[in-house]
Amino acid sequence: MADLAKGAPTRTRTVASIMSAGWDLFANKGFHATSIDQICSAAALSRGTFYLHFKNKEALFLALFEQHAEREVARIESAITSSAGDVDAALLSTLESLFANSDESRRWAMVSTEFTLAAARDPALAERLTTFEDALAARLETALAPILERSGADAARAALLPTFIVALHEGLMLQQAVTRDRSLTRAVLTEFLPQALGPRQ
Repeated sequence: MADLAKGAPTRTRTVASIMSAGWDLFANKGFHATSIDQICSAAALSRGTFYLHFKNKEALFLALFEQHAEREVARIESAITSSAGDVDAALLSTLESLFANSDESRRWAMVSTEFTLAAARDPALAERLTTFEDALAARLETALAPILERSGADAARAALLPTFIVALHEGLMLQQAVTRDRSLTRAVLTEFLPQALGPRQ
């Protein structure tokens, strides 16, 4: 049993090493341009070790997707919780949480776009990505529920808001990757996100 107990932390560190190496390479070189051999080299691990934990490069990306989504939703949940019932404060905190690490978001937008295009050409990959995106939308809808309730927003809009927010944010981050204009990204979100979260006019 002691050997099994020691194995869990080792596996966690190995997976973390692979994911860290994969993220750096995907962000700097691109998903398609990165090979499994390059990931293994960066993580100082063998191909056998990689395949012990991930079926392929796509599985690694989806693990990174889940990790990234968890961090983003956790930021939003924390921002809303800290607002103590004030709708305006909650909106402001939510906006700020989206800019907590804009460089990471910008890099993620580039990698995510490349992977999404690959999924658009591969039905099996598209199905797997859709499953992850649906789970993210459900988490985001739950996180935004307190703001929607406090603002008196139409409950029927709640199911559409996660898709709108993710598309707007990732689209703006991708644009920012080209223009490097952070002020425009912030201005668009500040102007239109509160309207989306507020009551139907």
